[in-house]
Amino acid sequence: ITDKEKRITITHIVTKATAIALYENSKYFGWIGFGTFKAEKEINITVLVNQKNTDLVPILARTPYNKSLEKIAEDLNKRAGRAWEDKDEDHSKMKKAIRFLPTFVMGPVLSIIAYLSMNLGIGIPGISWAK
Repeated sequence: ITDKEKRITITHIVTKATAIALYENSKYFGWIGFGTFKAEKEINITVLVNQKNTDLVPILARTPYNKSLEKIAEDLNKRAGRAWEDKDEDHSKMKKAIRFLPTFVMGPVLSIIAYLSMNLGIGIPGISWAK
């Protein structure tokens, strides 16, 4: 682990604070699937990383409410480093999956996938948010 991976920034502080606030009110945190509220079992926070001004890469902080600030920084900084170098496997898979779609088709297809993913409560690897 390098010093750069241990550096704590405002992003890490806001991630931790947001996760704690959501965790403390977790009975109100969830999703509506086919008209029924379903409480989420975990509180995860997504942080976007600027990839050399060409793309935004989503980085998932899993259960940051019960991790130290140092551990959150270490986890996010490692993933952010991979994203910056275009070595984030999850993001690369997602880009490959949607690269073949014409732009006018991409919007409706992603909307349908997001709707089904959220209503069924599952992640579709390489296309939607992983659970």
